[in-house]
Amino acid sequence: MKINKITIELIILTILLPILSRLMLEHVTISETLADLDSGAFGKSDELVTIEQGNFTQEELYQLLNKTDKKIAITSDAAAGDIKIRSIVFNKGYATLPMLEGRFFEKSDFFSNNYCAVIGKKVMDKTYLAGNKRYIEINGIEFRVIGVLGYECDTLLDDYIYINGYVRDDIFSSHFYQFDYYEDGSDEIVVWIAEELAQKGVNVERLSMGESYFNSLVPRLLYSRWFMVMFLCVVLCIVLLSFEWVSYQEKEVGIRRLLGASTKNILFLLLKRYFIIISLSIIIGCFYGIFFQPSYRKFLVLGYAITIPIFFTFLIIETFLILNYPLEEVMK
Repeated sequence: MKINKITIELIILTILLPILSRLMLEHVTISETLADLDSGAFGKSDELVTIEQGNFTQEELYQLLNKTDKKIAITSDAAAGDIKIRSIVFNKGYATLPMLEGRFFEKSDFFSNNYCAVIGKKVMDKTYLAGNKRYIEINGIEFRVIGVLGYECDTLLDDYIYINGYVRDDIFSSHFYQFDYYEDGSDEIVVWIAEELAQKGVNVERLSMGESYFNSLVPRLLYSRWFMVMFLCVVLCIVLLSFEWVSYQEKEVGIRRLLGASTKNILFLLLKRYFIIISLSIIIGCFYGIFFQPSYRKFLVLGYAITIPIFFTFLIIETFLILNYPLEEVMK
């Protein structure tokens, strides 16, 4: 494949567009998260319950949570001196919180004896380094810090320490739990959990429930208007450059047609060359996402899911247009 100015510009923009898509998606979800911070819950609704301690362990609760088909997170708050501690476990995912470094919890982190934490940026001064890893001590117990929460402005998250919920019995014994529901009908799960725990002599009392109205009042695009403008501008540039890139090869396509190359072979050749450009974009984009912002990998995947179909759709359209040009016009 001959490298020319148009090809270089196309490579740069195919790298840029998925990253802009990722930034746009991240910006929208984090804005929604920050708007919901006051309530401390990020789903469609939430509920506060109390569970008798006694012989009950939170692991029993989390095992029941993992058997449900609804997306639910369970948190419980306590304090250790001036530190605010929030234990957390979720079965499918959680809100997209702004990360200063590292990553937030993943489902694979939730198991017994995994003493890991995600801390707010204002708690950084309480941590220490051992080797190349960061740690924080809570009530005499050492936790490995896997991520630091932070945003360009101060938020309520800055003073929090999130810990793996499976080890909360070693830290505090609060019997209040907050259920965060991300899907309609999730509150019915609490009824089922209460019934299951009642069979073991554990009493679950439902205290209060609330709903989030913010997202219904403020459209998602309100947050992303500038990112949307940037995204559409880059899409337009890529579409125009893709047309120009294919048009630049009109003469070669004409020669191949004169030599008897079929439409299928010519289309395959151009798609293969375009695939090389896209592959380079994916390699660079994945390097950026995995090493620089690991918490937002899913947005990079969504960025490519949005943009790659755009790339190939316009490429195929332009290729077919060229293949329908009269040979005498192409060879001038």
